[in-house]
Amino acid sequence: MEKLFPAYTGNEPYAFVCYSHEDREIIYPEIDWLRQQGINLWYDEGISAGKNWRGAIGDSLLGASHVLFYISTRSLKSEHCNREINLALDKNMEVVPIYLEEVELTSDLMVGLSRVQALHRSEDGRYKQHLLSALGQSTLVTKPQPTPVRRRGSRIAAYISVILVLALAIGYNYRETLHLTLLMNAPSLFITPIEQEIGFVTTPDGVRIAYATTGQGPPIIQTSGFGTHIENGFQSPLYDSAGTIAMTSRDHLYVRYDGRGFGLSDRDVDDFSLQARVSDLESVVDALGLESFDLLAASAGGSVGIEYTARHPERVTRLVLAGTFASSNWLDNVKRESWERMWDLFDVDWQNPVVSEMLASLLLSPGGGDLDRRLIGQLLRRSAEGETATRFFRMVFSEDTTEQAKRINVPTLILQGTDDAITDVGAGRELASLIPGSQIEFVEGGHMAASGNYPAIRRRILDFFEDK
Repeated sequence: MEKLFPAYTGNEPYAFVCYSHEDREIIYPEIDWLRQQGINLWYDEGISAGKNWRGAIGDSLLGASHVLFYISTRSLKSEHCNREINLALDKNMEVVPIYLEEVELTSDLMVGLSRVQALHRSEDGRYKQHLLSALGQSTLVTKPQPTPVRRRGSRIAAYISVILVLALAIGYNYRETLHLTLLMNAPSLFITPIEQEIGFVTTPDGVRIAYATTGQGPPIIQTSGFGTHIENGFQSPLYDSAGTIAMTSRDHLYVRYDGRGFGLSDRDVDDFSLQARVSDLESVVDALGLESFDLLAASAGGSVGIEYTARHPERVTRLVLAGTFASSNWLDNVKRESWERMWDLFDVDWQNPVVSEMLASLLLSPGGGDLDRRLIGQLLRRSAEGETATRFFRMVFSEDTTEQAKRINVPTLILQGTDDAITDVGAGRELASLIPGSQIEFVEGGHMAASGNYPAIRRRILDFFEDK
């Protein structure tokens, strides 16, 4: 069995896993589960002969907040395990002994571990809860790994709004920021609360992905690709224009997620390939245990939706491709050069509102006012760093999923804006020509309309999903 994910190397607390590699068939599924619960882990399959122990293992061990010691006949015979656990005990580290089987400890381990409450591994929930508690996490995160987050109608948001009003009235120095924050929180005073549950799952390459669920009923998953933030997105016209989240959640389990590099997901990521981004979606689907669902692939999430549907036709009941494309063949040289210049600006000056609001203007074109542009620009800046935005766009616009689109055999609706400044009608027509039996509808408006962010368009999407 191969390693599940890279060993943790960041600055947050982590647990060091001490085990015999001969027990990996038991250990790997458990540490993978721990990782999904939000526990950072350092582990290794063993050290090759002649390799410096302290350089390879010792520093990682001494930097850990906890040491998980999986006790078995094999680990007690392992020179490396004995060296690791004795060092941990000598340094009075937090050791969590876990018996894989009934074994007799050596006298020195018996003394060293006598002060520590041991666990006996089993498959029941009580063992898992005790294990998390020993690692300092009191709550068991189960699928869909909920952490309830109330966005609207909360007293905190109301208090913030009142404070901001007072600050604005007296001319506070940060008037512009306060103005935007007030406008983003003010709806919580008047609109029916929406609650979402946030969970995390780790992809096979070790990237932690954040996802959110709202509502109940037949599931709909949305993949948007760029500029997402499942928490702050509630407060932006980019993803909740006139209550589209509430509308979608009324009769459905609505699942959104932040792709790698964005929002609440891991930001420090290098791999934005299509394969990696499809893996994000696959991981979320598996975490939720969904056998089938409707898929809304909007904007830069289109290529992921196309690839996933071609790869897993048994999972996708119906597909909507909204404001997206299979390839960038429709881009002429002038438009491509314009995008390249914009990406260069993103890379060096993304936090400048003028730069990020350039993209916001394209998203809103031909409609939208100054306020919407500023709100969307703020969300884009919160969602990711400029370098991430640049790498992401360059990857997406270099991809070609035309062959995958030809293999799609599920009912598919294509939405294309007549005045979309991000994609043009040629992109929608190409999709319709590639996907057998697909429907295409041209909607009046730009990218926001085509992506399903307006109530009338969202209603059309829901009608398509519900027409089974």
